[in-house]
This record gives sequence, structure tokens and C-alpha cells, in this order.
Amino acid sequence: MTTVLMFISTSNISSMHGYGVLLFLLLLLPIRAANAHEFWIEPTRYKLEPAEEIVANLRVGQYFKGNTFSFVPEKFIEFSVIDSSGKRPIKGRLGDLPAVNIPTAKTGLHVLVHHSTANTLTYSDFAKFERFARKEGNAWVLDTHKQRGLPRKNITEAYTRYAKALVRVGNGEGRDKWVGMPFEIVVETNPYAGPSLGEITVRLLWKGRGMADKKISIFRKYSGCEATRSAVFTDAAGRASIPRELGGRFLLNSVHVTEPSAGSERTRAMWHSFWASMTFELPRTDSQAVCSPPSEGIDK
Repeated sequence: MTTVLMFISTSNISSMHGYGVLLFLLLLLPIRAANAHEFWIEPTRYKLEPAEEIVANLRVGQYFKGNTFSFVPEKFIEFSVIDSSGKRPIKGRLGDLPAVNIPTAKTGLHVLVHHSTANTLTYSDFAKFERFARKEGNAWVLDTHKQRGLPRKNITEAYTRYAKALVRVGNGEGRDKWVGMPFEIVVETNPYAGPSLGEITVRLLWKGRGMADKKISIFRKYSGCEATRSAVFTDAAGRASIPRELGGRFLLNSVHVTEPSAGSERTRAMWHSFWASMTFELPRTDSQAVCSPPSEGIDK
């Protein structure tokens, strides 16, 4: 699919008919195999100099592996970059791959933000839904599913994704903050400025308020190694500490599940999941370290 899209996106589409065909093909992108997996923004480089371009892909998958998605305005509510001068939309042409190709004009921290439109999927049997709920720290929905008298087959779920990425331009100074998305990870300790030791504090927010006792999965990848997975849980204020350890690329991910609200366009779904992710990169401190095997996080 990605190869086909790359071919199409480089074609000279000069008519509305051609645009419509391309849009139709791109809107087929929510491949069933990619559903219920992490969604993240993956810059090709996390450290840049002023005037260099930020290039980044939209990815869906696991352990830093998966499908790459192109620029399709109909698939997002917001797609923007925030720097010291404020927020501006990320612009592109339909089908651009990578999805992000934007210049930088300011020194400091740049925050990429992506708020997707809602999509739906169906679990053919309860076992698949149960694996998802337990793996992402939402086991409580299993009893509630039974109490609501919902079926154990063809379970429908709406899902929305909220992704952020931190890019260092020059000195990387600045801070991440809540940008207003319903479910969001905020990195309160700038990983690119200040002391290079100690843990990184993050806060998980639901509608602007800290979420207590929520699972955050930590995917970490070093060059030449397979990604690993571990997990932390937030405190009463929604904060958690992410160990720097040996550095590498970080993907933080958390999933919150709710019953669809009354009047929602997704009320036909039995459940609505919200996915928050954050990516950043720290320099590896020990080039001789041995690659660790992939490991699952703690279910709860």
C-alpha cells in the first residue's frame, strides 16, 4: 500500500477527477491490521540547526515498526507545529510522503501536533477485545461490557489519536505544554535543555486535568537494536517519571477508553478509545551497550 501511494503522490494530478481518485485511495488507509496499534509522529532527525527542514512520518504499528501514512487533510482535525513564535498549521499537498516537510526559522523546542479524526473498528470476538483492554491498562471495561449487556462478538470501537513529537532546533530551549487536545501527554522536563541526568517528568491529561493511575507504555529504540517496551503508572496528579537510562528514541503511549457520550457521532460504537503518544530522542550514552530483547509492559 505504501509503495502504491508513493507512486500516486508523485503523479501529476491536474484535474478534480484525479484529485478525487487520489483522495478515495488515501482514505482507504485505515488498514484493519493497523487498527488498535500505536500511532506516532516520527521525525527523520530530532536534532536540527536553524533553517533546516523538519521531515517526519506519521506511523501506525508497534515497537517503532509499522505503516507510513501520507498527508491527507480529511484524516486530521489539527496538524500543527509550535515554536517560540507560536502555533502554525503544517501545510502540504495531498499524498505527501513523508507527511511533514516544513522549514524552521526559530531556535528552540519545536512541538509537532496531530489530532486525528475518529475511525471505527470491529473485534470479531471477545478474546481479541479482552487482549486489547488488558494490554493497554483498561481491564475495567471487561466487567462493564458484561454489565451493559453488550454482545461478545462483533464488538465495535471508535478510536481517536492524539500524537506529539519534540524536535530540537539549535539549543532546543523551550517547554512543552497542553495544546488543548482531549487526551494528551505533556513532557514537563525538556529532554533537550538543562541537566542531562535524572528522570524526565511527563503528565497525562484528560480534558486538561491530570489522570491518576493510568498506564503509559515506554517504547525505546537504539540504532541497530530492536525496540523494547516497559511501562509506568501515573501518580495522583497524572505525573510519571521516564528513566533516561542509555538514551535512544522514545515513544510514549497511553490509551483511555470510555463509553460513547450521548449525542456523539460515534454512539453506534460500543466503546471509544483515545490514544495519546509522544516521541523524542536522547543521545545514547554507552555505544557498547548490548541490545535488550523486546519486553512487554505491565498489564493492569
